[in-house]
Amino acid sequence: MRSKQENKTRDKIIITELTKPLAAQLKNDINFVGSDELEQGLTKAILTSRGLHPRVTRLVVCDNGKKEIIGFLCLKETTKQNYTIEKVFVHPNYRRRRIATLLINQTMVIAKEKGAQKVNLNVHTDNTNAIRLYRSLGFTEVGHNILGQGYLS
Repeated sequence: MRSKQENKTRDKIIITELTKPLAAQLKNDINFVGSDELEQGLTKAILTSRGLHPRVTRLVVCDNGKKEIIGFLCLKETTKQNYTIEKVFVHPNYRRRRIATLLINQTMVIAKEKGAQKVNLNVHTDNTNAIRLYRSLGFTEVGHNILGQGYLS
């Protein structure tokens, strides 16, 4: 059963696949909320989607009332049955409204329609809010990757 807040949020937002025609339309017609706060490359990823990779599904979240892009996600086919969720983003002004939940749930429906048997995602261990969200959506922790930065002499 959906909460009143989720129903209210659903009425205001649209989650849609980013196609070539939509990318062209977005470039001209829709604002990117707080584009200075978007992670580097996100706006570019949306705007340069004219050469969409056939094995990547990009979803955008629009605030229907304000005609603004407020979220983004990529679903990448790694094999015929394995997919990876990448670049999950909801603008800070729109967080805590279940938008990421709606976005990921829609992504899981799409992945299942494409034949996915497994969907992966990676998250930084210090991103506790995202980890809590992913766990609540049924994701489980399968390991840790340690990434480092260093200098070569």
